[in-house]
Amino acid sequence: MIQDFISYIASERGLSKNTVSAYERDLKAFAAFLNVDDFNLKTAVGDANLTQSLEPESFAVGRSNTLWECPAPLQSDSNSRSCANLASRTAVSRFNFSFVKVEHIVSYLGLLKAKGYASASISRKLMAMKTFFKFLLREGHVDRNVAFYLQTPALWSLIPEILTMDEMQRLLNQPNPETAQGARDKAILEVLYGSGLRVSEVCSLDIQSVSDTFIKVMGKGGKERVVPIGEVALHAIDHYLIYFRDQKAKKNMPALFVTSLGKRIDRISIWKMVKRCAATAAINKNISPHTMRHTFATHLLDHGADLRVIQEMLGHSSISSTDRYTQVSCVRLQQAFKQCHQRY
Repeated sequence: MIQDFISYIASERGLSKNTVSAYERDLKAFAAFLNVDDFNLKTAVGDANLTQSLEPESFAVGRSNTLWECPAPLQSDSNSRSCANLASRTAVSRFNFSFVKVEHIVSYLGLLKAKGYASASISRKLMAMKTFFKFLLREGHVDRNVAFYLQTPALWSLIPEILTMDEMQRLLNQPNPETAQGARDKAILEVLYGSGLRVSEVCSLDIQSVSDTFIKVMGKGGKERVVPIGEVALHAIDHYLIYFRDQKAKKNMPALFVTSLGKRIDRISIWKMVKRCAATAAINKNISPHTMRHTFATHLLDHGADLRVIQEMLGHSSISSTDRYTQVSCVRLQQAFKQCHQRY
């Protein structure tokens, strides 16, 4: 069932490759929590004892020889079966998701919370399950969507890290544009901050994606948008293309940014580069490539840009996603007031 669902969201829903991979990992992790044999969700045998074993009071978490402790609210002194025995029993049982109850999902999410997962990660995992059970209901594999009424965790409860103008300038100054790697890294940083692209969008850029004034971006779900590019970022790209890129790129390689081996650059390489530049710039914040996207939007808002314009540039389908940056801007305004107003 999981593979059928993955094929559905990839082909019919048109979700991005990264989202599809994340949903598949999330569902397989939930299947491991239920201890489904090899994640293959086969036809259930209708064993009454099996359905009783999946009641919350006796629900076990385990796979192979690795067991997690059940959350305290789900343990029962009256139940004599151990988690290990139940894990062994369910591992060899044929099972489908029609036996899953809302309590099992809540138990799983509670375990993730107890293990320190961020709200954004838990929210994505829940969204994967909600979409999955909606698919199972549509296909007739279950008689109800047990995840329908579960609400996603509150996101953005913490203000994301935003770089100041000084910190951003120090970060942008770190790569040495007179070397092949430095010229590439400089261009990547300028594009991340100058156009607010996601790191996956930067990785997917081809040479033909960049014009004299705009970048053509393939965003989430295969949605294409056109984003303005500033003169500084354009100059950094031109410098990299003219002097260094062809020294590394393989023949007929369309990618704009390539590695030392001539392959298209990946997200991990950019993440490591941003971390390295932040360290050498003595920026004592936990930043990532996405921090530059947050900073891009917040700096635009601080300087009076219209929220709808920022929404278009970021590629948000809903204005509510962009509206969250007003919270960041208000907090920064309040901090400036506390620091500078003589009456405070």
